[in-house]
Amino acid sequence: MAQHILALSNLDEVLSAEMRAFIETEALPAYLARRRWFASKDKVIESVTLARADKFVMENGEVLLAEIDVHLAGISERYQLPLGIGWDDEPHGPLVEQLALARVKDGERLGYLTDAFALDILPLGLMAALHEKAIAGDVHFTPTSALVRIPAGEVLSIRRIAAEQSNSSLILGNAVIMKIIRRVMLGINPEVEMVRYLTEQGYANTPPLLGEISRIVSGGLPQSMIVVQKFVANQGDAWEYTLDYLKNSGDDYAAFAATLGTRLAQLQEVLAKPSADPAFNPKPAAALDTQAWADGARLQLAAALGTLAGLRDQPETILRDAAFVIQHAETLLRIVDELAASGVGSLQTRIHGDFHLGQVLVADGDSYIIDFEGEPAKPLAMRRAKSSPLRDVAGLLRSFHYAVAAAQSPDVQFVPQMSAAFLAAYRAVETAATPRWLHQETALLDLFLLEKSAYEICYEAANRPAWLAIPLRGFAEIAARVLKIMPETPDA
Repeated sequence: MAQHILALSNLDEVLSAEMRAFIETEALPAYLARRRWFASKDKVIESVTLARADKFVMENGEVLLAEIDVHLAGISERYQLPLGIGWDDEPHGPLVEQLALARVKDGERLGYLTDAFALDILPLGLMAALHEKAIAGDVHFTPTSALVRIPAGEVLSIRRIAAEQSNSSLILGNAVIMKIIRRVMLGINPEVEMVRYLTEQGYANTPPLLGEISRIVSGGLPQSMIVVQKFVANQGDAWEYTLDYLKNSGDDYAAFAATLGTRLAQLQEVLAKPSADPAFNPKPAAALDTQAWADGARLQLAAALGTLAGLRDQPETILRDAAFVIQHAETLLRIVDELAASGVGSLQTRIHGDFHLGQVLVADGDSYIIDFEGEPAKPLAMRRAKSSPLRDVAGLLRSFHYAVAAAQSPDVQFVPQMSAAFLAAYRAVETAATPRWLHQETALLDLFLLEKSAYEICYEAANRPAWLAIPLRGFAEIAARVLKIMPETPDA
């Protein structure tokens, strides 16, 4: 943040020529580089534009519901960045300064123009408007029937979730969790859609939807801005729970892994049932569908193989695993058709789309599945598409591998034992379900495990080279099992 101080007496003046020029050309380019929710930090920002800034007046103050366009080479991305002023003579936490775009003054009064996420007036005002089913311009506040159990007008304590992610979340009074959706996309938001549907269907292990705040823009298209759900008291996410177990031992983790398998299968059982809603009505996988799965996996495998072929100056274990994979590349690329074909007749349903240990809350040993947004970089249509539920199973199994590596655990039995516990519980639910959604599960699961680990190889090579060994070892093990051959072990 620049050190000079700009004159600003109210939010209307944010759109003045001087302030707008400062925000767009000086403040935002550097500001975005520090924000986790900005997806393109690896790209050069050509310019930033304050695309819109609508004043939202509440009983307790006012904010600007602002959106910014970030112009990159050949593309633009839009993000939600609500703005407000935190004055020094008003009580607020350090986040107001940490998220500030500019130091401002009004006469002798000093303050910060900041992300309104840091100001209590934003969540409190939004909750009041949600209770009132308000409409402010093109912004619609749409509660569900579950909101009536949260008292209106009650002064709620506010706790912001410290880890900045692709969205920004805060907890009100240990009763409500509010998520500001940072990336602006037109269309139905998969998280809102999924949580609403699961709430209506009575699935108990995801926090129920309390309401949504959205814009209804030209043509009647929705643009989700904020999601409000019931807060589930928890002991953290399953990723941290798993790391703690691997470092310190403790509770019966196999029982927890089994619970994870049960809860995921119960979720998929809901999504596998016939539905009057076309967005959720499952459909059988035909040969054309499974061929598309094979083609997608082959492209991802080819990208990973290209990455491995270019490796130089790597530890011996990495080079050995890479050599094993490259040696069998031609056979692997051919066999994906056979693996995918095993899915003909299985059900395609809505899926989580980005399932791993970090997407699960641990609450008294139970598991609550959260964050149905899918992979944020993908278009909404892809995130809402139906696919094989085994994609989510593969995501969780790969997460076990990552946890062992991140914890630097010597427990070589953790992954096979916990994967077995997870899969046994998952299969117990699936085999008893009506309808069942799987056929010849093992081959299709191997396809998605290969595809997932191939994606991880490309990601780690580009972003975290020190982690490359994790997906590469997993890929080699899966390939060896599929090809029915024995790879060299890391200790050979």
